[in-house]
Amino acid sequence: MKLAVAIAELQRSETQLAHHLRVVAARHHSDAGVFYLASDLALWSDSHVRTLRKHRARYGVAPANRRRHLAATAPLQRRLSQLLRRRPEPSLLLLVSCARDPLNI
Repeated sequence: MKLAVAIAELQRSETQLAHHLRVVAARHHSDAGVFYLASDLALWSDSHVRTLRKHRARYGVAPANRRRHLAATAPLQRRLSQLLRRRPEPSLLLLVSCARDPLNI
């Protein structure tokens, strides 16, 4: 029973982490280092979720909610990122967003 709860929580957390990493990637689209790192880490989290999904039935974990949707503001975030690319401090903007809310970068 405890293992089932741990698997369900880990799957939920990995899914949420992947979502937040995609938000960071969209927000910092013009900063290649941040964009590709966040995108790669999101894919890695997706891989962990797929692995957990394989073991879910073995331990009696209920299927997770698999809602997938794109951010409604993704085009706006991408355009804003392109406009800010010409500024000298895009990395400082990343630090500011991390300082404001470290869990929701």
